[in-house]
Amino acid sequence: MVVADASTEEGLKQAREEVIERLVRTVLVDTGFNASETARRLNISREHLYYYIKKYGIQRPDSEAF
Repeated sequence: MVVADASTEEGLKQAREEVIERLVRTVLVDTGFNASETARRLNISREHLYYYIKKYGIQRPDSEAF
């Protein structure tokens, strides 16, 4: 659950960023970190997906975790 003060523009921006990050991370895990499938499910280009991966510092876990 994301909780933020949406009464200010900054609070709304923070809430939006948290939702986007959680969504990208969740779909990446669901697809086994398959960039093409993740981008398709999120209806964004792979370039946008790579932007979010870099922005949020998302890294694929070690192969042992799968």
